[in-house]
Formats: sequence, C-alpha cells, structure tokens
Amino acid sequence: MSARIRLKICAYSLSLLGLWAVTVTEHFSSLWPLLATVLVVVSWFYEGPREPSAAYRRAWMTLAICMIAYFPLDVLLSVNLLLPAVHVSMFAQAYLLFNRKSMSSYRRIFLVSFAQLLASSNLTSDLVFAIILALYCVAAVYGIILIQLLSGLEGSDSDESVLGKDVRAEAQTPPRLLLSSLAVTVLLLPLTLAFFYSAPRLTYALVASSRNVEAQKRLQQAKTRTGFTTTVQLGSFGKIQEDQTLALRVEFPDSAEPPAGVRRWRGGALNIYDGTTWSSSRDYFSYFTGTKLSAGVRNFGLIYPRQGELFIMDQRYAGYRTPEELDGDERLRKYTCYLEIPFSDNLFGLGQIKAVKGPFGRFGLEQDFNGSLSIRSRPGLPEFISYTAYSDISEPSPDAMRRINQGWYDKFYESGEAGEYFKAHFLQTPPSLNPRIKSLAIEVTKNVDTPYDKVVAIQEFLEEEYKYSLDLGAPSSDDPLSHFMFVSRSGHCEYFATAMTLMTRTVGIPARLAKGFQKGDWNEDGRFFEVRQRDAHAWVEVYFPNHGWVEFDPSPREAADEYFAGLRSPLARALTKRFLALQIMWRKHIVGYNATRRSRLFSDLKNFALRDGPRRAADALSVTWEFVVSHALGAGLVLLLILAAFEARRRGILILPSVSWPTPGRKRGAERAAFYERMLGLLEKRKIVKPACMTPLEFLEQPMVRAHPMYPDIEVVTAIYNRVRFGDHPLITNETSLINDLLKRLRKPAGKTGT
Repeated sequence: MSARIRLKICAYSLSLLGLWAVTVTEHFSSLWPLLATVLVVVSWFYEGPREPSAAYRRAWMTLAICMIAYFPLDVLLSVNLLLPAVHVSMFAQAYLLFNRKSMSSYRRIFLVSFAQLLASSNLTSDLVFAIILALYCVAAVYGIILIQLLSGLEGSDSDESVLGKDVRAEAQTPPRLLLSSLAVTVLLLPLTLAFFYSAPRLTYALVASSRNVEAQKRLQQAKTRTGFTTTVQLGSFGKIQEDQTLALRVEFPDSAEPPAGVRRWRGGALNIYDGTTWSSSRDYFSYFTGTKLSAGVRNFGLIYPRQGELFIMDQRYAGYRTPEELDGDERLRKYTCYLEIPFSDNLFGLGQIKAVKGPFGRFGLEQDFNGSLSIRSRPGLPEFISYTAYSDISEPSPDAMRRINQGWYDKFYESGEAGEYFKAHFLQTPPSLNPRIKSLAIEVTKNVDTPYDKVVAIQEFLEEEYKYSLDLGAPSSDDPLSHFMFVSRSGHCEYFATAMTLMTRTVGIPARLAKGFQKGDWNEDGRFFEVRQRDAHAWVEVYFPNHGWVEFDPSPREAADEYFAGLRSPLARALTKRFLALQIMWRKHIVGYNATRRSRLFSDLKNFALRDGPRRAADALSVTWEFVVSHALGAGLVLLLILAAFEARRRGILILPSVSWPTPGRKRGAERAAFYERMLGLLEKRKIVKPACMTPLEFLEQPMVRAHPMYPDIEVVTAIYNRVRFGDHPLITNETSLINDLLKRLRKPAGKTGT
C-alpha cells in the first residue's frame, strides 16, 4: 500500500472518529453518527474538482458566511459556547473533506478532529468515548509520524509533489510503522495515568450551576421518565415498559450469584390519589417515624448527616457515625447504585434506604414522609452519579402480622394527632371513587378476620381475576380505575397497585403506592443487576403497627417478563452483558473518580511502597526459592536431555529436521539501502527507467546511463548499494554524507553540476 493511501486512510479515520465522538452524545440524535459516516465515505470517492471553479468556491464561501452569521443565534439557543463550536467544527471538517488535499490540509483535518475529541470529553462520560479515544490515539500517533516522514521528503525534494513519490515514500514508511505507533501509544499510557490520578476530576459541576439552563433542561427530561417522576398517572407505565434503555445498575461486589431477597428497587412512594394520578402530600405535618411523632418541615423527613458523605435516614441507626459501623450490622445489606438516566434526582434502593454514602454535600438530600429520597441541588453534580446504600430487607413473618387485629387500627385512629395524620394521608380516597370498589373490597374480605389476611385476599383476587397487558390504548372514560376493574379487567402494574391500595384503604387499613423498578437481569460478568426502563414498576406498601411498611405486589408480571425475554436473542443478551460489565468499570474508576478516592489511592501507594511492597516481595522470593529448590532436579534433567540431543545431532547419531530461520539482517539491509531507490527516482525524472528484471550492474551498462553527465556519481552510489544490500555491511558515517552530496547533485538540472 502506498504512503499516499496510508495517509489518506489515517486522516479519514481520524475525521470519522472525531465526528463520531461529538455525535454519539445525547445532544445529537442517533441519525447523526450515520450521517457522519456517509459524509466521510462519500468524500473518500469525491474530493471536489481538481481545478475548483469560481462557482464552486463561491458556494463554499456562501455556506461559510451563513455558518458565521448563524453562530450568535446558535449560542443564544444553546445557552453555551460548546455546542455551537461543535457545529462549526463539523462544517470545517466537511469543507476539508470535500476539497483537494495538500499536506497542510491533512494537518488541519487532524487538528479539527482533535478539537472535536476534546469537545466530546465535556459532552459525554459514556464508555463509547473511551473506545473512540483509544482508537483515536493509535491513529493519531501513526498519522503524526507519517506526516513528519513525508514532510522530510518534501523538504529534501521540493521540486516534486511529495504525495506523488510513492516508491520513495514507501521505502521511508515501512509497514511496521503502525505497530510502532501502537507501541508509542502504550508507552504514553503511564504518563496519562499519572496525570489522571494526580489531577482533579473535571465534572459537570465546573460548568453547571443551579441557574444553568442546559442543566435544568436535562434535569426536566430526566424527571419525565417513569420511575423518576414525583407523580404516577394511570396508563403511563405501559409506554415506558417497552423502552429497553438502561436506567440503573446495582453492584454487589461480594456476590458471585444473584443475592437472595432482591425483588424491587424502590424510588419512593405516593399517598394522594385524585382519580387519575398519584402524588405525595406537600403540606406541613408532624413526621411519624414508625415509633413516634417528630417535628417536620414542608415535605422533608428526617436525615442525619455524618462525616465522609454519609447520611442516616432512620433514627434506629442514628447512633452510627462511620460506614464501617454500618458494614458490621448484620441487619443491613450493602450495595452500590449507578444511575444511568442523566440528571436523575431520585435515589433507588432495596425497600426503604436506611443509610447512604455519596457525593451529595452536607445538606444535599431530601426525604419526604413517604420515604422518597431526592437530591436537593441536582444540577450542581455530575450528570451520572453513583452511591452506596444500606437497606434492611428483612420482613416480619405472616404469623407476626396476623397478631395485629382490626381493633388496634380503630384505637389508633381515635388516639389523636397520630390517628388524624394516618387518616389524612394513608386512608384518603378521592370523592369521585366508584362506590362499587368499596363494595367489592368488602365482598372479597368478608370471610377473613385479620387485617393481614384481608390484604392477602385482595392481592390474590387481583392476581387471579385480572390480566396483565401492555396494549390498553387510551382510557375510554374519565375514571380509568373503574374501567380497569369492571370493564377491561386488564392493565399495567400501576392499575393493579392502585386498585389494591384503594381497596385496602376502604376496609380501614393504611396503604400507599410505591414506585420504582423490578430487580432486572443479573449480569454474572460484572456481578450487578441490569435495570432497564422496561422494568419500571408499581406495587403496594401496607402499614402494620410495630412492623412498619410491608410490600405487596398484586401484578401478574410473568407474561410480560416472558414477552420481554423473547425480544433479544441469547447472543445479543450475552454481548450486552459483556459491554455493561465494561461500562460499570468505566463509571466506577473513571466517571466516579473523585478527590476522596484519589487521596485514598496515594495513601495506598505509600503503604505499599513502605510496608506492603517489601513484605510481599520477601514472600514472593521465599516462594520462588522453594520452587527452585523443589524443581531443580527436574529442570537439570531436562537441560541435560536437550544438550545430549544437540550433541547427538552434531555427531550424526541423531537426525533432526532442519529449521529455516528468518534472516532479519537482510531486511534491515534493504531498509538501509533505500538511498538507491531514491537515486532511481531522480533518474526517472530524466526519463531513465530501470527495468525490474535488470540488476544494478547491468543498469550501469545502459547507454542512457553511461551518457549521463553524473555517471561517476551513479557508479559510486551503485557500488555502495551492492555492498550494503547484498554484502550486509552497514553504512559508515563518511558514506552517508557522501551519498547525500551525490543525490543533491543528481537533483540539479542537467548541465548545472556546480555546488
């Protein structure tokens, strides 16, 4: 392959990688990477006319003026400078690709693609950027070396077009140059890592504030996702459950198998139903913790901040001060959540989170009295965050809950402030509630006595008598719940949860609707759960005195799970799991890297250098010495057998097959003799061409060569070439300077041989 084609491939690859880097971000639709690919492919075959006409140049000038004129408006619409600059870079790249290229044009393509790569580092934190960056580094190093070599040829032979010297350029750019570029890239890795681990992480907080319009817009987009919203409308989960977008990843680093007891990821609960939509109470209230009433402010629950970004959400664990104390509590399950929806301000966990450790600042979290956790100043944090949570997933036994009778509830409701609180928030039903729903609840529970058995009876009734469906269409009435229960008798999970919550309330038992996600699919490669938008789910929480809120799920999801499982082939699922395992490593070690972890790393390095390293080295030497001693006899015996075989072969006793080893010295000799090809190229300018079948000495005897005024110089160069190429002798210093002088004289026009 000629050097010209190599340079073109390298430049177009960098151009494509730069365009991909900026278009795979969420600021561009999925169509843009495809358009970028088409642009580069078309420009490969059409680089514009060889002699651009005045009309062609005017067309590009007009487009450039329009782009410059649009730039201020683009800044106003985007409310930043980065995206408009990206748009300009895309136009500049298109101009460079669709016009004839000189060496300076290739340099500009490199610079524009590099600027696009820098811009994408601020527009995305996805693993795709890391892949593009790795490919870009190899191609860029190769391209830079290639340009420098070709530029050297241009400087030494300025009266010719450098890109036209395929023969001589090929001699200067061996195929191993690409491997050398890869090696240089690998050698740069330690320096890059040193900078990475010493420099602070550049997060979105450096460019975003609570007044940043772009951050606020993306925050609102995140809130429109079901499972991340503060309300749930009947019929909304059907659309979202057809979305395969990754929403949450939950890592269990100490679990090789799916942990037991994991069922759902709770994002909060809602307690007010107006006939079509669930929401949360927003009034001032006294906060009931489950054991006593405490003073609360507007929709804020109790949170106990601790040092080291630790927050306690339950007063029963308020005595803990460090994560290590929480780790030692056998009641708590520890896990790490990675939010995949940009700028989600909800926290998800197993049941009600008891404690959380994350980058939220001292007062960065809010908790309402339904136990919903949210981030107070979300735009000031990076768009993707992770946190470690602690949950108590133990549940009371059915026998323990059966000991709670209806009389306890009746006395509790009449006890004063706590009773009024529960009646207002967890027994609420809309005035428009169909009375047939209450009658149905009474009918379903008439043969059971305890509140727990009533709840189970309602759950089993909904599971057995109603069907789960994703295809409902628009509600045919203003009362979607009545239509579900008495007409269609099929619906999404929020219909089942709403029906059970209201039926439970009508028989005097406190209940609320919980929202979040099902557990998702277990990824054995990364040891985490993959939770997607299609896993969005709603269920029911029922309050039992002395036990707190207990989960019940009336939705028959088996049919829906089988449907979703059939959408992807086993190969697609396996590849997705491998990619997500890489993604969680990327988010954990790159995106989630912060100052705390950086300082911890330096501390670990110090301990390793001063204490752990020498101890491990001594242990390794001990093991190595034991290994050598125990295997010395066997190794010596094998060595003696090998030596005996070679000696037998030398004496002719043993005949071994001969091996033809490569002779790298010959290849190096050919590379050292590249000056001869350079001389042949200069002679070609004088219409003196050496046939491929002719030896160098035969070529010297040709009449055209002997008639050349510089024939003695040609004879000297040929003699040196024969000695270096076929005698495998290296050039000495004097010969190198001599050859350069001879080639310089050969470049001069005929008749001008002076210095």
